[in-house]
Amino acid sequence: MKKKRTLVIVSILLVLSSVSIFAGGQEEAVPAEVEPVVLDVWIQSVHSQESSIVPLAEAFKKTWQEWDSEHPEIRINFSLLPKKSALNEKLFAAAKAGLRPDLVQMPPEWGPALVKLGFIQPIDDLIDKAYVRDFLKVSIDYNTIGGKLYALPFFVGPNSYIYRKSHLAEYGIEPPNTWQDLFDLGKKAKNVGRWGYFFPGIPGDYSFPVLANIVWGLGGEFVNKKGEPVFFESRNAEKLKQAYGFYNDVVNTYQISPVDCLTFDDRGMFTGIFADEVSTWSTALAYVSMYATTRPDLLADLEESRFPMPKGTNPSSFVTQWNYAIATQDPEKQQAAAILLKKLTSKEHLLRYCPSIWSVMPRISVMSEVLPPAMQVSIFLKSFELVKNQGRAAPLVEYFPRLQESVTRGISEIVLGEKNADQIIEDAKEQVLAEIE
Repeated sequence: MKKKRTLVIVSILLVLSSVSIFAGGQEEAVPAEVEPVVLDVWIQSVHSQESSIVPLAEAFKKTWQEWDSEHPEIRINFSLLPKKSALNEKLFAAAKAGLRPDLVQMPPEWGPALVKLGFIQPIDDLIDKAYVRDFLKVSIDYNTIGGKLYALPFFVGPNSYIYRKSHLAEYGIEPPNTWQDLFDLGKKAKNVGRWGYFFPGIPGDYSFPVLANIVWGLGGEFVNKKGEPVFFESRNAEKLKQAYGFYNDVVNTYQISPVDCLTFDDRGMFTGIFADEVSTWSTALAYVSMYATTRPDLLADLEESRFPMPKGTNPSSFVTQWNYAIATQDPEKQQAAAILLKKLTSKEHLLRYCPSIWSVMPRISVMSEVLPPAMQVSIFLKSFELVKNQGRAAPLVEYFPRLQESVTRGISEIVLGEKNADQIIEDAKEQVLAEIE
């Protein structure tokens, strides 16, 4: 659905359209109105002035009011798309047809394929380096392809391990540091009729962050530095098997997680969370903001900790992002799009937007500002430090969607006893290699 915003057009003294003869006999130029640059911008409704999240919508409305007065020479035509899948379909169809917007919202994992299609453009010469250096390193690395920077983030969401402070106080324990600590917590939760741990188990991008945190924490990798899949090689395969074993343990061995977790995305856990049926869970940080709407009392009882891992391992924090990328090849529009990109990642906009959806602040310097009250809570501050110090992102390879789907499907297959770990990994290997070929 295309929505147009009409901005005030002012006269710009750039060209001569007519002349007048004055008493002195000299010709003086009379300024004429110049058509503004018009940018076509494709974005998701949820990240726009039409979001159903009221504070988020208000953040964008305020930013567009500022834009109207600051840049009357640049007009914006919005195409608002309802879902990530709709945006994906439109972007790749347009790329293959040789069509393009001027600025687009997109997740980084689409980057390699869109770069290959020539759909998005490098921004190294459009955005000054000092500005870029202010962003979280993981965010810049995640948008760098072939040594060139293609986008800047406006949303940064870590996968968080959340616990109920009142529950752990009731059990007389500290937040779990190891898997055994988590299993022991689960036993105490079961004694009072609760689950110890929820996880999103539906295959794909909901379940991959937790699986990746475990595999990376154990020292395994899915893809090497050359962009080649290596999850099926000996050492990495062993780490992936160990991760599958964790899921089997929480559901079957210790029974601290319900088998229903295999059908959960992040929203699927809400019912149990709101009913006080679970003590700890893994979720994307952005979903914590939704708890405040339904259960405002719940928010004060939540805290974040690093995900429990075996002793001697190195924890990581999986990072999800949404970015703005420039797609136009027209030099004039590229300059205008760069101005808009900087406005949408400006301090003023981010301080309004990030608290509304519980995004970690993408820019380091802004964290030294006087933060809005919503960003001064412990979970927010801890999440920023986790992302800054141990944030990792999905492999930037074209075949990542297939890899993600294949390895996460193994979670349910191992828990339900449909396949053993060797079979799961071999099947995933065949699927990924077929995708590459």
